[in-house]
Amino acid sequence: MVDALTSYESFSQSCVETRLDFFPMGNIMSSVATAAHDLDWESVLQTEGIEYVERGPNVARNHINIHCPWCGISDPSHHLGISLDGKGWGCWRDRTHRGRSPKRLLYKLLGSRAERYLPREEPEALLQSSGLGSRFTLTPTESEDFIDSAQWDRGFKFTHRLTRSDDTFLQYLVETRLLSADTVIRKGLRVAQYGPMSWRVFCPIHWEHKLVGWTARSIGNASPRYLVGPGRIDTLNVIREPFLDSPVILLEGYFDALRLWECSIGKEFGIIVTHGTALSQIKTSQLKKLSQTHPLIFALDDDAQHIAMEYSLAFDGWAVPPPRGRKDLGEATTGEIRSWIQQL
Repeated sequence: MVDALTSYESFSQSCVETRLDFFPMGNIMSSVATAAHDLDWESVLQTEGIEYVERGPNVARNHINIHCPWCGISDPSHHLGISLDGKGWGCWRDRTHRGRSPKRLLYKLLGSRAERYLPREEPEALLQSSGLGSRFTLTPTESEDFIDSAQWDRGFKFTHRLTRSDDTFLQYLVETRLLSADTVIRKGLRVAQYGPMSWRVFCPIHWEHKLVGWTARSIGNASPRYLVGPGRIDTLNVIREPFLDSPVILLEGYFDALRLWECSIGKEFGIIVTHGTALSQIKTSQLKKLSQTHPLIFALDDDAQHIAMEYSLAFDGWAVPPPRGRKDLGEATTGEIRSWIQQL
């Protein structure tokens, strides 16, 4: 995570130095910093009966310190410092226990009671007021097309669950997408060899343990590449549920997420697909909810790192690029992905 934060700070500084017009960083940073600076931490801690110290070997200037809620009983002292200047908070014992947003720390300390101390501005408003309105849309891209229920039903009836006898589809998924046959079969993908949506792989969309929709990806040169079913891609897609307050890694593409999933069996971090970079109201609300309890890592494609930075600032997360020389995680080798994971 330290390396991820370093890359975040380096990219952020380069954007400031080069004054990139597409990256309205100042507005978002101002909004985040203002919210953090306006919070009276001493009053909150006193009201909630949480012990804190103002002096001691672990207390930096203009900080107060509390027991780290992530370390729990492992913290014998007051190792988590909170800046009174709105510069964030961090634990001296574990450098992954740190952040800029008061929201995440408040939710960890207080649970639902945190709401009484937080400003009412929603992430939707933050994104809109910060010049990110172009990301806040349900408009399909050139590579996808929404179709109605009747059209979808006519094509979906020709599908069947992927099996080892589906040679053409497996060849595409294994050789082009670098996935193992076991992974794609286990994940319940469906395929259609005939009908109005023939030669497409149907990828399930899950949220809160429920199947909420499908997206169909052409394995050939058909246009559009993606067909979106009645469930629509206005929701995040959970590939692996996160444990407790473990990090959540967000990727653009479904197959990229499957590559990360199969290279990280046994890991506790969550894996979620954004299906592109546009944010709907539902996705924004989902990200807000996730950011209250989990560190968010935006691992978007290499050509979307400026967007990843925007989202990391809006939702108090990190922007982490794919391995060097790779367009996305889906292109990376197993060794490169495992090395990428170790550096988080």
